[in-house]
Amino acid sequence: MDIPAVFADLEPLLQEEGEEPIVRIAYPPGFETAMNYFRRVLVNGEYSERTLRLSAEIIGHNAANYTAWLFRRRCLTKLYGASAAEGDRRAWEIELAYTTEMAMSNMKNYQVWHHRRAVVEALNDGSQVRAPAHVLAPRRRVCCTGAAARSPTPKPSPSPNPNRSSALSALC
Repeated sequence: MDIPAVFADLEPLLQEEGEEPIVRIAYPPGFETAMNYFRRVLVNGEYSERTLRLSAEIIGHNAANYTAWLFRRRCLTKLYGASAAEGDRRAWEIELAYTTEMAMSNMKNYQVWHHRRAVVEALNDGSQVRAPAHVLAPRRRVCCTGAAARSPTPKPSPSPNPNRSSALSALC
């Protein structure tokens, strides 16, 4: 995405670093430009197809950017309705596929899982309430072959949830 060309009608909002910053952060190529335009659309409150694509660019640079995920949810809601029942179901399904793909490459990222949950709620069909098996498979290996599984005499850990051990067994 050629961000300056797509957002030619906007003036980028530069990051304020003061007159003489102590340390200048070395951002990867494209990140600074994307963030400058992202800041501008946040201030302007623009929710459009192009800003939805921009949020994907920002998330591509930093998948843990909470603001980008929140902005993306707001774009989806404004563009396609608060739920698939009121709006464009296909758009929400495409978003679920995108979010699942992001979850595969960022499994320990709270923001992506929170976003996925919101997308599943918008779809409201119950078919994707649990993460797909191929997403959970690496977690199963960790749970079932981790240090506790290798211990010769595993000690049960106290848990405030009495159903925890059965829930863990269901994953393995």
